[in-house]
Amino acid sequence: MTKASPFSKDSALERFLKRLPEEVADSFTVEQLQAMQSALQTTQWRRHPVDLRLTIPILWKKFYVVLVAGPERRSNQRRMLDRAKNPIWTSTNLLFVVGLVGLGIMLSLGLFQLKSLSLNLLPSTEIHPAGIPFKESQAACEETGRVWQDGECIDYEHDPIF
Repeated sequence: MTKASPFSKDSALERFLKRLPEEVADSFTVEQLQAMQSALQTTQWRRHPVDLRLTIPILWKKFYVVLVAGPERRSNQRRMLDRAKNPIWTSTNLLFVVGLVGLGIMLSLGLFQLKSLSLNLLPSTEIHPAGIPFKESQAACEETGRVWQDGECIDYEHDPIF
C-alpha cells in the first residue's frame, strides 16, 4: 500500500491488505477499510480458561504445542467444517498420540522402578539381632539397653546397614 494506513501495523486488516495486489488495496475507501476492520475484529482469538503454549526443542528443530479449553461456542455447522478441514485421525496425529502414550508408559515404569529402589534403601522393620562381643558381663550389657542371653550380649535394635 502506498498511502498511509490508519490501522496498526500488526492488525489482521493490515496483513490482509498486504496480500492483495497494491492497486486493489489502494482502491478501498476509508469507510470500506473501517468496515473490514470491524468484521475482522469479531474473528479474533478469544481468551480461554485453559491456555497452555509450549515450545519444545527436539534435535535441531523447535516444535510448539498449544492446548486450549473452554466452553464450546461454535455452531454445529462450524464444528462440522472444522472437523472436515482438520480431521483428528491423521497419520501424524496418530504417531503423536502413540508417542505420548509410550512416553507415559515409560515414565510410569521409571517411577515404579524408582519407588521400588527407594523402598530397598529405607531402613527395614525386620529384627536383626547381633551379638556384641566387647560386652563381656551382664551388667555392662544391660547398662547399654541390650539383652543378656545365654552368656552373650544381644542387640535387638541392630541396624543391618551399620
